[in-house]
Amino acid sequence: MTNPKKDGGNANGQPVLDVRNLDVSLVGAGQTRVVRDVSLTVNPGETVCVVGESGSGKSVTAFSIMGLLSSEALRCTSGSILLQGENVLEASAERLRDLRATTMAMVFQEPMTALNPVETVGDQIDEVLRIHRKELGKRERRQRVMAMLESVHLPDP
Repeated sequence: MTNPKKDGGNANGQPVLDVRNLDVSLVGAGQTRVVRDVSLTVNPGETVCVVGESGSGKSVTAFSIMGLLSSEALRCTSGSILLQGENVLEASAERLRDLRATTMAMVFQEPMTALNPVETVGDQIDEVLRIHRKELGKRERRQRVMAMLESVHLPDP
């Protein structure tokens, strides 16, 4: 990621993430809105926290950004989600997989469903790199894993 400029944008003058007027509705008759008019911007170097009561739409918003909504149950009905200027709502399933492997990530609320407790975190990061970055050899993957662990200040990675 580039250093933030004075206007908060990256080298292209864009936020890392820009969600504008997002509505998410139930699929089917009535299309009840479960997320209404959510807007947020994340600039390079920023941390943005979304806080709200249980059921307020935090997870649905995050799943929308990641392209992980269940198409049988929920869909984005208006608004835009721009990830480094690219409209995530218009991305193909293949492109979304690529973005999730290279540009965006999500820490799920239930670590026992997201992480394998019998494998090290490093091995799990390596697995993602091995699957999604086939051009990387074992040595390059290990260097990247170590850099990631050091970047989040884990003691003795």
